[in-house]
Amino acid sequence: MRLLLIIKVVHFDIRFLGDGYYDKLWQYRMLENKKYTSDGVPRMGDEDYFYSLIYHSKIQKYEVKEVYKTRFYSLAKSLNIKDYDINSIENEQYIANLLNCFMKNNHYNFSVPLDINVPKNKLFFALLDQNIREGYTYKTPNFISIMNYTPNWILKIMPQWLKSIVKKIVR
Repeated sequence: MRLLLIIKVVHFDIRFLGDGYYDKLWQYRMLENKKYTSDGVPRMGDEDYFYSLIYHSKIQKYEVKEVYKTRFYSLAKSLNIKDYDINSIENEQYIANLLNCFMKNNHYNFSVPLDINVPKNKLFFALLDQNIREGYTYKTPNFISIMNYTPNWILKIMPQWLKSIVKKIVR
C-alpha cells in the first residue's frame, strides 16, 4: 500500500490582545461580545465585525476587496445603518464619518500595530477625527491577560523572547 502525503503551506497572521492591530479596548470587547454559530464556533458580533472590517479595509489596506462590498451592505442593513447602499463603502467621507462616530462612542482610537507589515492608508486616515488619530487615554481593565485568549498550542511553540515582549505590552 502506498501512502500519499500532501503538504499545503498556509500563511496566516497571529493576532493577540494588545498587538495594536486594533485598539486594545476594542480587541477586548470583540472577544467579550462574540456570538456563536449553530456549530458552537465563536465569531465576532455584527457591529464589531462591520466596523473592524471598515477599519481593516480602509485604514490598513489601500483598496476594498470586491467580496467585501456585499458583506458591508448586508451587515449595514442588519445593523439598520441609514442611507447605506451597496456603493457606500466607496464614499470615503461617509465611511470616515461612520467609523468616527463608532470609535468616539466607544472610546476607541487608532493604534499602531506591532506588525510592521501592516500598511496605513494615509489618505483615509486623514479623514478620521483628530482625537481618534491621536488616541484617547482610556485603559483596558488590568485583569485582562493575553494568555487567557491565546490557544495552548501557540503558547507551546512561542519562543521565550516573544513571550517576554508580550508580557511587557500587556503591562
